[in-house]
Amino acid sequence: MLVGSGKADLGADTSTDEGLAYVYEWDGFDWVETAILAGSGMNPGSEFGSDVGLHGDWAVVGAPAFEAIDEVSGLPVDHSGGAFVFHYD
Repeated sequence: MLVGSGKADLGADTSTDEGLAYVYEWDGFDWVETAILAGSGMNPGSEFGSDVGLHGDWAVVGAPAFEAIDEVSGLPVDHSGGAFVFHYD
């Protein structure tokens, strides 16, 4: 199971909303948290985990307010959004 938390905070500041996604596995009796996913380069307000998808060993986690960096100018592209793909190994 994959659960997103787009308002989760990565540090001590409780208002940054970078977001996280939590991976759970069924052990036959309970759901057990087995991993916490975080996007690379999240900026405050990215809301990583606002949208999640799971198919087999693949997970996709959305960050609708992630600001990508323009490769030409080096400047952030406001609210460009991002999708991050993870594979269970």
